[in-house]
Amino acid sequence: MRFRCIFAMPVILAATVALGQENAPKPRLALDAPAPGIAATTVDGKTSTLEALRGTGNKIVVLQFASLSDPIFRTHTPTVEKLAAREGSKAQFVIIYQKEAHPDSDPLEINTKAGISVPEQQDLAARTALARQTVDQLNITSEMMLVDAWNNATAARYGSLPNMTFIIDGKGVLQASYPFMDPAKVQAAVDTLAAGKPLPAELRGSVQANGLAPFDFSGAAADMTGGRGPASIASALERATLSDQQKQAVLVAIAEFMANMQDFRASRGAATPAATRAAATAPARGAASAPGTPAAARGDAVPDLPTAQANLKASADHLKTVVKQNMNAKDAPTLLAALDAVAPAQHLFTNP
Repeated sequence: MRFRCIFAMPVILAATVALGQENAPKPRLALDAPAPGIAATTVDGKTSTLEALRGTGNKIVVLQFASLSDPIFRTHTPTVEKLAAREGSKAQFVIIYQKEAHPDSDPLEINTKAGISVPEQQDLAARTALARQTVDQLNITSEMMLVDAWNNATAARYGSLPNMTFIIDGKGVLQASYPFMDPAKVQAAVDTLAAGKPLPAELRGSVQANGLAPFDFSGAAADMTGGRGPASIASALERATLSDQQKQAVLVAIAEFMANMQDFRASRGAATPAATRAAATAPARGAASAPGTPAAARGDAVPDLPTAQANLKASADHLKTVVKQNMNAKDAPTLLAALDAVAPAQHLFTNP
C-alpha cells in the first residue's frame, strides 16, 4: 500500500458516514458527567480501561476515534503527535481504532489520490492488524493505540463519528467533545484543565446534556474553515440540505481549496531571491502530503507563484464540480458565493 506523509491543520476534511447505525441519532453525552467506559484492547490484545489510561497520576485523557481510511485523522496525526509529546506529562493521548470510515468498497477520491486502499475489516484480528499498520505508517510514537471491540461498542457509546475526539479529566469526567480532532482546541483545553481551571465555553465543544445528537455540521464547518474563510461558508453549509456522504465530499474539497489558498497567499509573500530559489525546488503540492496541508505548515518551501496559482484554480474548479454534484440548485449558488468571498479578486467560483 502506497502512503503519503501528511501534516495537519485545523482546516480540514469532512464528516464521514456515522458508524454502526449510520442514520440513527444518538443520545448526547453529558458534560460534567462520568465519561462512558471503553471496550477496547491494545494492539497486543490486552484489555484497557479509562481508569488505567488515567493512571495513578490521574492524567487527563484525550480520546480520539480513528481509522486509516479517514483522511481527517491522517492529516491531523503529525500535529497531534507533536502535541502528545509536549503534553505527555499532563495528558494521555489515546487513539481508538474503530470501523473503517472508507474501506475500498466505499472509495473516497482523496484516499485514491493518496494511494490509500484499505480492505473492509472481516474480524477483530484484521482490525488489530490495521491498527498496527497505522501506527507504523503514520509514525505514531507519542499516542497509545487501542482497538475498539468488534461490535464497535466504544464508538457507539461516544457517538459513532469517524474522528470524534473527547477530553476526559483526571477524575474520569467528560469535559469537552469535538466532532473532529482539533489540535489547537485540545491543547488549550489540556493546558486549562492541567492548571486547575474550568474550561470556557469555546473549548467545551458541542456535547450537551439532553436531546438527540445529529452531526454538528455547523460547528464542524466553522472549525474546519479555521477563521480563514468568512462565516458565510459555515452558514451556507448549515442551511444546505445534504446527506452525510454529500457533506463529506463537500468538506473534503473545501479543505483542499483552503489549503491551496494559504499556499497561494504565502507564495505572493515569498519575494526574496532565497525564498524564490527554495520554492523552485519544492515538490509540487500533493506530491508528498495529503490534501488540506499548506506547504508552510509542512515545513516545506512554499510553491512558486505560478504553481500556487495553478493549484488554487485546479482545487477551485474541483470544488465547484463537487458542489454542483452534491448540492441542489438552491443551495449550491449560496455556498459558491460564500467561497468566492475568500478570494474576491480571483473570481474563482462566480463570474466577475
